[in-house]
Amino acid sequence: MALGVALAARAPVAWGQAQQAPMPEVPLERLLKLPESVATTPSSEPRRGGKTRAEWQTRFERAEADLAKARQGLEDSRKELEDVAPDQAWSMSAPGLPAQASPSETSIDFRLRQQIRRQREEVEHAERRQDELAIEANLAEVPEDWRGPAEASEPEATSAR
Repeated sequence: MALGVALAARAPVAWGQAQQAPMPEVPLERLLKLPESVATTPSSEPRRGGKTRAEWQTRFERAEADLAKARQGLEDSRKELEDVAPDQAWSMSAPGLPAQASPSETSIDFRLRQQIRRQREEVEHAERRQDELAIEANLAEVPEDWRGPAEASEPEATSAR
C-alpha cells in the first residue's frame, strides 16, 4: 500500500514538470505549410489531374494495347470456330431439337463459343476502361496531344508526310 501511495505521489510531480515547460511559439505561416521533410520540390513539368504528360500517354497507350489484345483474341477464336465447325458457325435449329453435330464437335464448339463469349466481355470491358479514361482526362482538362503516343514516335509520323 505504501508503495502505491509513493508512486501516485511522484506521478503528478513528473507530469506537472512536463507541463510547466514553456511551449515554443510557432508563427501561423509555418503552420500552414508542409514541413520541409514532406514538401516536394515543384516539378517543372506541368501536371493535369495529378499526372504528367508521360503518365497520361502511358495510360492511354496501355488502354489501347489492352483493347487491341482483347479484339485480337476474339478474332482468333472466331477463326478457330470457323475452322473447327464451318457449317455450324451460323446454323440455326428449332428450340428443343438436338444438334446434328457429333459429340466431339459439339464439345469443341461449346468450348469455343464460351471462349468467344468471355472474349466479347473482355472487349466490352476494355472499351469501357478506355471510355472511362477519356472521361477522366476530360475532367482533368488533359490536352489532346497528351492522349496520343509518346513524342518519340511523333517525328516518324511527321517525316512520313
